Amino acid sequence: MANNYRQFSSALEFTKGREAIEKKWCEDRLALLERTTSSPDGDVVGEDEEIERYESRADFTSVVGEYQVWFSAEESGNVEHIADFVQEFLAKFRPKGCWSMTWADTCSKARLDEFSGGGVFVTATGQKWVEAGNWCYQETEKFNKVKGK
Repeated sequence: MANNYRQFSSALEFTKGREAIEKKWCEDRLALLERTTSSPDGDVVGEDEEIERYESRADFTSVVGEYQVWFSAEESGNVEHIADFVQEFLAKFRPKGCWSMTWADTCSKARLDEFSGGGVFVTATGQKWVEAGNWCYQETEKFNKVKGK
C-alpha cells in the first residue's frame, strides 16, 4: 500500500512597520480557526457543536514569527483554508496586494499518476488555482477533441 502526501512550505510576510498589528491579527485569527471547524457542506460551526464529524479549519501547521506567518505540511494540509486565511488578511491589511504558494502531492511508491501538485494566487478579492493533474487532463481532452478522438 502506498501513502500519499501533500507537502508545502510558504510564508506570508508582514508589512515593515506594521508587524505588531498584523502579527496580533494573525495570532488571534489562527487561534479562532483552531476552535472552529467546517462541516462537509462548508458551513462553519463553533466549538460547542458536534465537532467530531468535522475537520478543523486550521488543518495545516502555522508558526507566527516576528516578521511572518509560516505555513507548512509534511504529510497533509488544506491549502484552501490557507488561501481563505490569506485572502481575509489581504482584504484587511493589503487590499491591493497579492500572495501565492505552491504545493507538491507525492506518493511513497512510484504509482502511476499519483504525483501532482499545484499553486494558488490570492488577492483581497479572489483566488486563482492550478492543479497539475487536472491541467494535464484538460490539455489531453482539448488535444483529443482537435484530433477527433
